[in-house]
Amino acid sequence: MTTMQMNTAIFRELSQMQNDEVLLGRALKSLRRMRRERKKEFAADPTLMTKEDFFRRIDEAAAQYERGEYETMLPGESLDDFLKRVGEYEV
Repeated sequence: MTTMQMNTAIFRELSQMQNDEVLLGRALKSLRRMRRERKKEFAADPTLMTKEDFFRRIDEAAAQYERGEYETMLPGESLDDFLKRVGEYEV
């Protein structure tokens, strides 16, 4: 199911509860709880990033490359050895 389809389904369900204050309150409380939990998950995992952060990092990497600020692997060097050499990996 796509994000658009899920949004549509959520709003359809909410519209069916529009006159039930108790159900709407419970739905709101649940949505807020889920958002807080997801925010905690997101903050705990450094590999997760927003779309904007992703493209910002791509732009920064491209600029570094253009300035010649990059490392290359040596002939016969393993990926582990390369990452250790450039300081991105610890044993």
